[in-house]
Amino acid sequence: MLQREHAIDPRRATRGHDTRQRRHRQRDARRLHVHDCSKRLAADIHGHSPGFILGRLDNTSSYDISCCDMANHDTGRDDKGRRPEDHLPLTPAVFHVLLALSDGDAHGYAIMKEVEARTGGEVRLGSGTLYGIVKRLLADGLVRESAAASTDRRRAYRLTPFGRRVALAEAERLRDMVVAAQAKRLLIGPIGG
Repeated sequence: MLQREHAIDPRRATRGHDTRQRRHRQRDARRLHVHDCSKRLAADIHGHSPGFILGRLDNTSSYDISCCDMANHDTGRDDKGRRPEDHLPLTPAVFHVLLALSDGDAHGYAIMKEVEARTGGEVRLGSGTLYGIVKRLLADGLVRESAAASTDRRRAYRLTPFGRRVALAEAERLRDMVVAAQAKRLLIGPIGG
């Protein structure tokens, strides 16, 4: 069997390298921006110029609060600049998972059982559905793995503060829909009665 040698197009060979370099430059720019915001916040707090704080903040971790985080908290945005409303409307299954995690850490099987119990068996999440939802919620930053409640065999999850704000925004949206239905006399009487 004959093998053909493929000629490498020099434009295509460098494209991946250029993309990696651009990503690294963007990442470094984000890090510098957060570090700069942290220096300005510390300078404001301590009444010093930002240059005074320069050596003291080089050991900050990713868990430290920067002024950028605080600014995003005031606007309700997460660290990527997204608002809770950007995730709405949620599917019923996603909302049930967020509700199950609103009480605290839970592993997958506990989430499935709580959803089934809360809905009187009307909603049953299969493991494929549940873990697909969890994977998406992890990627979106609405939940994270809980090291404290996880074991060797089970991973536990917890809502992030942004995930809690998204769940609250969805609950408020659903409440507004029910109020609108009552105003149109589609629902009569108290809810859940």
